[in-house]
Amino acid sequence: MVRFKNRYLVLELQYEDNKTDPSVSSRDLQSQLKDAVRTIHGDFGLACVMRSLAVKYWNVQTGIAVVRCNRSHYQTLWSSVTFIKAMKHRSCAFKTLKVAGTIRTCQKFLIKYNREVLHTMLRECKTPGKQLN
Repeated sequence: MVRFKNRYLVLELQYEDNKTDPSVSSRDLQSQLKDAVRTIHGDFGLACVMRSLAVKYWNVQTGIAVVRCNRSHYQTLWSSVTFIKAMKHRSCAFKTLKVAGTIRTCQKFLIKYNREVLHTMLRECKTPGKQLN
């Protein structure tokens, strides 16, 4: 029996005002992805992507998501993500951080990425009090 081969896209949601929106859920993200694929690639593109589309991880505070898609159609989803310009009536942009074959690779990448972001933020803090808060 042949197993389904997937690709995982690590996406970062960046709002125009650099503030997070705690009301955005993984279900909202998935419906926004579906709408984008339907708009750009039509019903056929949506049918191809929908077979395995799933938001596997969504972090509201960082705006990072891991999205699963079929390996043969991940480029359809990837190209559609770039056209999403708003989430819940707020202007935003998606940044694709990584495309991986396994969710474990995504986890390793996210640990490394979050560590780098944290070190960057700590370097920008000028006083020790800000570093602790």
